[in-house]
Amino acid sequence: MLSILRALRERTFSGRYLQYAAGEVLLIITGIMLVLSFDNWMQQRDDAEYELLLLSQIEIALLQDRAIIDEAYLTRLERKEAGLFETMRLAANQGSVSESHFLDLFDQIDTDFVFSYDSGAYEALRTSGLDRLSNNELRTNLIAFYDFMLPAYQRLLFKRNDIYDQEILQLRKDIVIPKVISTGVNEFEIQLTVKPENVLSHPSFLRILEMEDIKAANQRARITFIIERYEEIISTLGGELE
Repeated sequence: MLSILRALRERTFSGRYLQYAAGEVLLIITGIMLVLSFDNWMQQRDDAEYELLLLSQIEIALLQDRAIIDEAYLTRLERKEAGLFETMRLAANQGSVSESHFLDLFDQIDTDFVFSYDSGAYEALRTSGLDRLSNNELRTNLIAFYDFMLPAYQRLLFKRNDIYDQEILQLRKDIVIPKVISTGVNEFEIQLTVKPENVLSHPSFLRILEMEDIKAANQRARITFIIERYEEIISTLGGELE
């Protein structure tokens, strides 16, 4: 009888031990899963915060570029257009113009700008991995904007200006020449003087006027297009950062 009770007690103890051991294993597994889940959550949170940081830096760069377009490029283009309009008006009416006024207009129509943009924040994103962006459409738009659109615009604008500027540089010799002028005791400066008497009807000047007008029209069309693209991507970024 005692042997039977002893066997039952050993069997009961073994069962309880196995249950306890199984519970311990389950607790360990549950703990590991919780730790992994927490680590994963922390990583996702860190990735999301870093993504927002990069996007906010890109937005700042875009807004700064946009401000430069308004304050510098458009201001210079409008100055050029105003000079072209006034010069063409005088030339069409066969009006007379003083040398100083002509030189002011000549300086206006010669106004250009060199387009540049800040891609530093985008380059940082590309270095860290474009796959960090969770918005696939935004990623595609940023790649198209920074890797293709802006470089193409910059290249085409420079190329078009350079083609005409080479000819304009040669024709300028027929219109203006530099002279050293005394401005005081032992003080001198180089000033431009007008060569032809009827400069507004001179063939070389009219050709310069034509090419500068073509340049201005090209700059206006391209800057209008690029402004629209800036506005689109700034709007998209703003929605992503809200």
